[in-house]
Amino acid sequence: MLAPLSQMGFRDGLQALLQNFDIAREQYQRQASTHGYVLELTATDPLTLQPVTGKFPVVWVWQNGLIVERDGTLRAVGPSPTHHNLDPLKARLIQGEPLHVVAERVARRGHTLRWLVSRIDQSRPYYLLGELERPEGRGPAITGQLDRVDTYNPARYRGGILRLHYARARELGSWLDLVAVRGEGVVQFWLKPGEATVTLGAGEEREVEKMPEQLKRFL
Repeated sequence: MLAPLSQMGFRDGLQALLQNFDIAREQYQRQASTHGYVLELTATDPLTLQPVTGKFPVVWVWQNGLIVERDGTLRAVGPSPTHHNLDPLKARLIQGEPLHVVAERVARRGHTLRWLVSRIDQSRPYYLLGELERPEGRGPAITGQLDRVDTYNPARYRGGILRLHYARARELGSWLDLVAVRGEGVVQFWLKPGEATVTLGAGEEREVEKMPEQLKRFL
């Protein structure tokens, strides 16, 4: 047992032995964006009190926890019932293949999210980050899950601003047709070794998705 520990380093070896979530999170933060990682997790869902076990790809950090993908849905793992969706009991970080992240900045003023998503090759891993602002006080709030609590949500709407934090098309729902009067964001592409560089396409936008004339005064 001592030889593997000496090769791994004290903290990483301790994490493998203890399966401590805090150590796993710290290990990920030290090595994020260099490799893909999977979290081998035993946790409890605080809402249903059901056990959750499995190996889940790690996306990023959130409020002293980690964002993971579970059955195609992004969830936050951590000890806070306010901020996290899953309460970890045991956790072990597993390193995968080397990872190359390519980020492209996009101005979204006058366009919809549907237009942006149409520019992205949906067969490649990607994430959207940034903010979009709609005209203050114009019309009802967008239908969907509002930012009522502080648990992780890839698309969080409050006060006329939609904040995206590692969102994909599947998480945007009714916000896809939101026209932004201001906004800028980043598209991250996650590439494996040997994969060709990804760029944004020209995109498509239907006539009904273009910014209405009455909103252009907010630009």
